[in-house]
Amino acid sequence: MTFASFGCAPDVLDAPDKLALKLAYLDALRKGLVGGDIARDPYDLLETALEGTAGLVTVGKLELEPWMTPRPALDAGNQVDVMLYREFLDTGGCAIVSARLREFVRDRVLPLTPFMIGVDHSLTGGVLDAICGPDPEEMALLIMDSHFDAIPSQVRRAAATEAGDDGAASEAEPEPESYNCGTWVAGVIERELVAPSNIVVLGASDRPPDAGGAEDEGMAAFRDAYSSFEERGVRVITKQRIREIGPAEAAREALDGLRAKSIYVSLDADTGAGEQVKAVRFLDTIGLEPAAVGRFCRSKGPFRAPIPPIARPAKRLSGAAARSAARPHIALPGLTLSGNHNGRRRAAHQPPRFPATSPPPDAQPTPRPTRTRVI
Repeated sequence: MTFASFGCAPDVLDAPDKLALKLAYLDALRKGLVGGDIARDPYDLLETALEGTAGLVTVGKLELEPWMTPRPALDAGNQVDVMLYREFLDTGGCAIVSARLREFVRDRVLPLTPFMIGVDHSLTGGVLDAICGPDPEEMALLIMDSHFDAIPSQVRRAAATEAGDDGAASEAEPEPESYNCGTWVAGVIERELVAPSNIVVLGASDRPPDAGGAEDEGMAAFRDAYSSFEERGVRVITKQRIREIGPAEAAREALDGLRAKSIYVSLDADTGAGEQVKAVRFLDTIGLEPAAVGRFCRSKGPFRAPIPPIARPAKRLSGAAARSAARPHIALPGLTLSGNHNGRRRAAHQPPRFPATSPPPDAQPTPRPTRTRVI
């Protein structure tokens, strides 16, 4: 099997502190404090390291407008703006980029096995849209993430506000519903790309404990939203559970009972957030130890295909899998190495706004940034 590595790095963060980092970079670039040849995104950073890896070829990246990348181009400085980024997020920009990525994968990656190096977790929906067939039972989705990216924004916001998160209550108006890094799992389900019973989330730190009596309305609603996905078949194996049983047993438990012919694995950077893994946007919880993440990825339990060594350190892994003949031997032939989420969305993840809650099939290329709505 041959992996095809490719990149896509939308990094449109509307949190003011995140934009301040971009502006500081642009100022350093303008003053000559950093070189112009510095890597602009994760794919640029890893492309050289990937060259020569056995069983892997590089196919380039989906180019985005320069204001959208982790390190914007110098001439895009006037477009690094909180309100402009917010327009992009609230009017479906993540879905449009995912749709563009879907076509990129179809045109330049398949029939090789996708190995994406990206940033925003919602991109997973675009790759799945390219590789999934008409039967949602044929593909399984295994996600390693410290957060469960399917809870409606207002539900998460209310719970966070009750817990004393001032940032969650800082906005006067509720955010419009949209497909984004905080809702993509719900989008995958509602678009019927993957059946809920074939989705497993490992390492979640935000699963609420059992209610010990009376609780506030916001937390009760958060618990109900979480439970509603589990009742539909989604399995959540928490970070605490993985620490109790170990990575290898967690791998076996994750895939036990899956009947899919293929599997897509997505490893979010914040799975290993902590002392050794700092290149994540959300350090609101300490993740699994990097060694534990590596042991899970190298587990030989139910996997028949090895994960390339370059994929073992923890940023996010995702991938499409090849066919397999019999349960429990589910092949793992595709990966994606990527970053994680958008700034404001962690405080309040949002349910998708699009009818299919995933990249719409007729989505057009991302418009040039304007002060009008992005459609």
